[in-house]
Amino acid sequence: MHKEGECAASECSLVCNDLQRMGYRKIIVDPGVRQAYDAVDAKDLYNNVSVKGLPFATWGEVQAAKGIDWSLVPHRPFTQCCGLPEGHNMIQFDKDCFWDNFMYPNYTAMRPIVKHSFHF
Repeated sequence: MHKEGECAASECSLVCNDLQRMGYRKIIVDPGVRQAYDAVDAKDLYNNVSVKGLPFATWGEVQAAKGIDWSLVPHRPFTQCCGLPEGHNMIQFDKDCFWDNFMYPNYTAMRPIVKHSFHF
């Protein structure tokens, strides 16, 4: 559930925003991780079929790709928020997105800190 005013993007996008709020600037997303929200798409993913026509990279393609030039990745507190509108099953990136300052308000800092004590 999103707080009022919080970007209604997927967990995949929001975790990257949380990491940047905590000071991490170099974030790599594993393109082999694929996610489905219904049984038909999940079956397609399991069978390595393109979901809704969207391509995905194999691990071999990722390994063969050029290295990341981190100097080309400036830190900006703004990102495009592309939340899925209620009642829709696809995002229209030319209509459903807006620039969002994910540093304010800082929803990550507002969450309660849970301390765990692990004993081995």
